[in-house]
Amino acid sequence: MNIFVFCAPLVIGKGGMERTAVNVANYFSRQGVNVVVGFMADNNLTEPAYELDKKITKLPWIRSNANDFRSYRNLILNYNIDCAINFGASWQSMKIAAIFFGTGVPLINHEGSNPGRIISTNWAKPRKISIEKAQLERRILHAQSSGIRVTLPDYLNSVADDLRPRAFAFPNAFTSTCSVSTNVGKYSSKRIINIGGLKKHKNIAFLFEALALIKDRHSDWVLDIYSGLRHTEHVNEMKSLLHKLGLTNMVIFHGEVADVDKCYEAASIHVITSLEEGLSSSVAEAMVHGLPSIGINTCNGVRQLIKHGQNGFLVDPENPEVLAKYLDLLMSDGALRQKLGVSALDDSKIFEPDNVYKSWDNIVNSSVEFMTQQKKNVREVSGTSNYIYNDEALRLHKLLFGKAFVELLDRYYEIPGYGVFDRTRKQYLMVNKATNRKIVIFASGNLFNIGGLQRSYQFLVNHLINCGHSITLVGWEVEGGRHDNLAYPLNPRTRVKFVPHALNKTGFLGVSAILRDIKPNLAVIINSTQDSLMFAASCVENNVPYIQSIRGSYDYCLKYLWESKHIMSLVFMGALRSHVLMASYKQAFADSIKDKTAVIPSPIESATSFAHPGKPGPDGRFVILYSGRFSFEKRINILIDAFSAIKDKYPEWDLWLYGNGPLKDSLIDLVKSLDICNRVRFGVAENTDEMYKIYPAVHIKALPSEQEGCPMAMREAMAHGVPPIAFNSCSGANEIITHNYDGILVESESCASGDFAQGLETLIANPSFRYEMGRKAIITCQRFKPEVINHKWDLLVREAFEKDGEEYDGFVEARRAISKIAARGRYRKTYIFEQNEDLFSRYKIQYLTIYGARLFDVIYYLECYPDVKMAGSDPLLHYISQGWRFGYNPSKEFDTNLYVRKHMLNQGDMCPLFHFYTEGVFEGAWPIEVDDDYYIKRPGRKRSNEYSLENDRFFDVVVLDPSFKGANAQ
Repeated sequence: MNIFVFCAPLVIGKGGMERTAVNVANYFSRQGVNVVVGFMADNNLTEPAYELDKKITKLPWIRSNANDFRSYRNLILNYNIDCAINFGASWQSMKIAAIFFGTGVPLINHEGSNPGRIISTNWAKPRKISIEKAQLERRILHAQSSGIRVTLPDYLNSVADDLRPRAFAFPNAFTSTCSVSTNVGKYSSKRIINIGGLKKHKNIAFLFEALALIKDRHSDWVLDIYSGLRHTEHVNEMKSLLHKLGLTNMVIFHGEVADVDKCYEAASIHVITSLEEGLSSSVAEAMVHGLPSIGINTCNGVRQLIKHGQNGFLVDPENPEVLAKYLDLLMSDGALRQKLGVSALDDSKIFEPDNVYKSWDNIVNSSVEFMTQQKKNVREVSGTSNYIYNDEALRLHKLLFGKAFVELLDRYYEIPGYGVFDRTRKQYLMVNKATNRKIVIFASGNLFNIGGLQRSYQFLVNHLINCGHSITLVGWEVEGGRHDNLAYPLNPRTRVKFVPHALNKTGFLGVSAILRDIKPNLAVIINSTQDSLMFAASCVENNVPYIQSIRGSYDYCLKYLWESKHIMSLVFMGALRSHVLMASYKQAFADSIKDKTAVIPSPIESATSFAHPGKPGPDGRFVILYSGRFSFEKRINILIDAFSAIKDKYPEWDLWLYGNGPLKDSLIDLVKSLDICNRVRFGVAENTDEMYKIYPAVHIKALPSEQEGCPMAMREAMAHGVPPIAFNSCSGANEIITHNYDGILVESESCASGDFAQGLETLIANPSFRYEMGRKAIITCQRFKPEVINHKWDLLVREAFEKDGEEYDGFVEARRAISKIAARGRYRKTYIFEQNEDLFSRYKIQYLTIYGARLFDVIYYLECYPDVKMAGSDPLLHYISQGWRFGYNPSKEFDTNLYVRKHMLNQGDMCPLFHFYTEGVFEGAWPIEVDDDYYIKRPGRKRSNEYSLENDRFFDVVVLDPSFKGANAQ
């Protein structure tokens, strides 16, 4: 079972309602229930004042986003909540009711104060409405509740007759963590205790006035007030009153304390002077500790607990002399304190947790059953997957209060059109769960390797199966790979199929065969490369709608992974829906694609233990961590150089490099050349679990990458409370990190390693800064939890089903073009370019001369000059007409500028490559290789043979046999 508990002020202070909410949450958690606790929080204050069970998930609602009901609602519903409990005592409870309105989740509203105060002080006054209107709104709130919980039997009278069967009255649970004594020694203490008295409505001045009347008789007594001190103006007023009354030495303001039980045990009298209380926590706590209490006889939440003359005294709120009289009586007679205290302890049995939590079990079960019965009283609306109530009495009741509730949300609470109810049909419809659909997921990458991409498949596949869909995961064939030895285990109901990694007719036919066999309702293509084209073609030819998903930034994917902008656009245009990881990636597309693209980050697992970035490890040392692939785009050499530059200044710091990849050996050589082997550790984590053991031991997460998609390792470290550092130009990282809030973003204009070193120093030199950033990083990463991300995928898939059959701008044309490509059977080295006809006519001879020659490498040109790829221009025509003038190189094997300087000093306005093929080669000129790091970044593109005329198809080279004498020789 999954239960959501919400208590708005949980981080503000240690009040009675907050303590009750935490106790209830902890109880259910310890019973094996999955508990999620929500509360209002500021960015810099997100930890509840009371300790929650470690298994409980905390879900803060950040105040700066307090008006974003939909987002917080989606976060909650990601946890598949079976029952929700709201701890509130004001009109603010309407917000939580709004969140659950129409979801089918039973909601219990706990009222933590007396009804009179709720309606007047907490509802009518802040809303500036009449008492009568506040009562009506509260009744509407009750009508939306499956259960109503009040703390005292008298409060049931304030619940409408027709709603009272759903209302339960029982006290909160109270117990002591200390051993409670009732011997004479306990009551010899000369200390009076008051809890929470410095809040404005607690009427503490009345107690001061009474105490002043008897101070001379009991100058050896002390009044201890344990209360939050944030109401500064009121606290200062009370301090002035103490000084005026001569009580400065008799009264101590302690502030809030972690262990209040010890405070009760140190006292022998409890006093509460509040005029309004729901069920007074401090009276109940005092009773549990065997203390007599003095309270106000008009305060309902106090007088129902204190029995005058039996376990304490009740006094008139207008007469401090009466309070002074009973104070004097108790302070003067230890035996009386003991007698009343023992009686109070005996009366406290009503607060025993076993009894109280049985009542909580009852109200939860009752509320769930109530909602179950409601769902039985609905019928399916013809032709839809929605429900409408059909039981006459229930229908009238729900439509009456449902309509009133929605109108309240619109008019007074500024939540227009809220909920999943279809108001355009003039009915309030309860959305049913999606029906079973067949979905094929085409996965990129090696499914047998450990990695973030592979882990995300596990999250997505398992979630969609749990939603009732039939899932087939299709991956590339790998030698020795089987469906039962994948890197990450999948739900056993998952069908796994493999196809040869052949981007040709054979691959197309293999994918098509799977689609014809399964007949899916939807395909999801998760592939950031032009390989997507073959899967899209298979879907188009087999009439299967698809979602196209890329896992890198738009710029990175286009630069390195797609050969043509127009091919990439075709695949996205032909998709029913599309997906990217970060918001900025969506903006690069045309509006027609942008409008149907969802932004969903990849998920990360929640942390179970956390780092202490402000403190050294057990060995007294600090650690900077890089974890990820050792490849060119990660630029790990920059991190190593930066660390080397500051290592002597910070001798207690080490650098850990965890991962694997093609550059590992060169990075080890770099560390050796810098003579820092004793400060740098290379390691490998075989799986996520191993990395999750490493993160809590480090202090900074470094990411020097050029580009990222949605950096998983960085977010995993942040989830463990490790502050990150990255370049502000790094896509993905720069949309996750907020500079100087939850991490550092380094600006770099020239010396990348020097700039990164300065950023590292900022974190290294400020342990408290690291600590605060780490705490905020944990909050940042809550939006990447699997439940949150899976729910967004669920919505995207559901939307795709709903939109199937609709046509979008360019949709039909794109699918026709994909069909033509499919007919050719080529998916790699397939390009679509815009060709300027006038420009082509002008350079036609040069174009046709160079076309197909080895020294013009289309892939190299488009990767090195992304402006050409972004423009969608014909790369060869671009080079001939203007690229060479910019110094662009047509391939790794031909340096434009060096060729011009060496072979074309007075040749005028001629394309250097055209000169080589038409004149230079016959005059002894030879291409000069470009001196860049292209082959380091792209080792797979290095040619196996050096350039020669024989392997350039421009030349038709004929090698003559030396014995050849001529055609007419005899």
